[in-house]
Amino acid sequence: MAYVLLIAIVVVMLVASVMNFLIGQTTEALSTGFMGVGILIFSSIYLFMVVPARRGKSKDPLLGWILENKTALKHGGTAKYKDHDINENTKLVRYCWVLSVVTLSMKAPGNWLVSGTTRSTLFRMLSIIFNLVFGWWGIPWGPIFTIQSLFINVAGRWKISVSDVLSGSYEVELHE
Repeated sequence: MAYVLLIAIVVVMLVASVMNFLIGQTTEALSTGFMGVGILIFSSIYLFMVVPARRGKSKDPLLGWILENKTALKHGGTAKYKDHDINENTKLVRYCWVLSVVTLSMKAPGNWLVSGTTRSTLFRMLSIIFNLVFGWWGIPWGPIFTIQSLFINVAGRWKISVSDVLSGSYEVELHE
């Protein structure tokens, strides 16, 4: 039902945008068109990423791997995860993502990554760019969430070690 409603809203907004353009009201056409596209982007991300994660169809792959390999990692052991040697002292990092449209704003953490790798650096840069482009559009929380997430992502504030996961000092959410 949500998908049908999403499609109907976007179609109505885009048709209204075209009609406004045809009668010469370009400002209204552009604003309606941008709102339609914004709603489409925000809703798609919500329906295809957030909802499945909340239903338990998604879990953090790195934390799951750490828990599956905890016997190999305890007491100074090492194991391979995607060409990286992981041990108890390995640092993990994750970045914050913000998406806003008009009055809707969403801030969500990404998956944990091995700190200092090319992949973590790439995700850091992508999250900063994404937040600068899509984060600030929602009133009032968009700019607030964007500033918070930029601070988190630039300063690398969300860091833990593998030993934190193994000792239980960091709560791991396992989705059944």
